[in-house]
Amino acid sequence: MRRVRDRGSRRGALFLFIALLPGLALAQGGCAPGALAGPALDAINRARARGARCGRQAMPPAPPMRWSPALAAASAGHAADMARRDYFEHLSPEGARPGDRARSQGYRYRDLAENIALGDLDAAGAVRLWLGSPPHCLNLMDGRLREVGVGCADSPRGPWERRWAMLLGLPR
Repeated sequence: MRRVRDRGSRRGALFLFIALLPGLALAQGGCAPGALAGPALDAINRARARGARCGRQAMPPAPPMRWSPALAAASAGHAADMARRDYFEHLSPEGARPGDRARSQGYRYRDLAENIALGDLDAAGAVRLWLGSPPHCLNLMDGRLREVGVGCADSPRGPWERRWAMLLGLPR
């Protein structure tokens, strides 16, 4: 977010407060697993139903995703770890990969993809962000992937540094 300086006027403080309101509302439980399942799955399946342009590649409509509690738990754990330890990577500092996280939750897969994001977003906003990035969009629109889980966690610095993780899988 761009900081606005307003010399002596209250307008700058009011703008900053209004700009932070959505994040403040999200910080009050917006990352709880139960709070994400419906909005995230709805946004993902709406995008998959209409198809998308992922960079130069037009992706046709794809079958709807099913929510996976195991993938959601793995995603939430990765988002929380990134937020707590202040990093933003697919690979944890110890070298754990997306597949390691999925397997640690008992998820057996034939194919797996991960998207991560950073910012003061709700679930629909995170999906929009991923759809705007060609490699992340391709993951979302891959018709072979049938199950999904999403997690988020706020950084100790605040909701504007919220970490998001999404695992998409084709189960065995």
